[in-house]
Amino acid sequence: MKKLLLIIPVVVCAVAAHGQFLLKAGLSAATTATDNPDGSDLKEQLKAGFLAGAGYQLTFGNFAVQPELLFVQKGSTVKSSFVDGPVSIHETTKVTLNYLELPVLFKYMFGPDALRIFVNAGPSFAVGLSGKGSYEASTDLGNGPVIENYNFKIKFENEPEGYEGNDLYIENKTDVGLQLGGGVIVADKIMIDLRYGLGFSDWGNEKNTKNRALQLSVGILLGR
Repeated sequence: MKKLLLIIPVVVCAVAAHGQFLLKAGLSAATTATDNPDGSDLKEQLKAGFLAGAGYQLTFGNFAVQPELLFVQKGSTVKSSFVDGPVSIHETTKVTLNYLELPVLFKYMFGPDALRIFVNAGPSFAVGLSGKGSYEASTDLGNGPVIENYNFKIKFENEPEGYEGNDLYIENKTDVGLQLGGGVIVADKIMIDLRYGLGFSDWGNEKNTKNRALQLSVGILLGR
């Protein structure tokens, strides 16, 4: 009898629920939240990227759980300036970070089947894959500017001992965060999703640097 009482809710939930696969792609506008202890004038700007992947929406009436597996680009464009009398230093660093990301979203939906509105939120877990960047600097110590610029690769691994090149090695591969947002589902087939990702993990080796990303995607729901 006790086993039966435990089984009944599971069966009811399974009958009431239905699942749909999701294929999606979109754009990201990313930046970073960075501590700046050296006193320079630092400005963070959005870095455009893209995302693509798949998910599964399991619906229980007006509620749903939606895990996804995505390729996502994050990063930032950082400009810093330091001026002290005749001395001036102006730097621009552009960084693109490639992640494999697993968000698990909890959704509430309302409205007619033709146009359902939803809000969602949930944790995300990401692993760094690779990246690239560029650096430009103009340094004037009072006798004219000196220009420096180069491109570099980003590798999510420990820096080799004695390395003296320009590539950036990031020791922390993981990025744990929170995503929240909303969107619409048209005719139970087309999903338009806008969300904000708030990273909690530091990826900067020397500064407190966390990912921030605004994502806009369009997806197709398959199955019923």
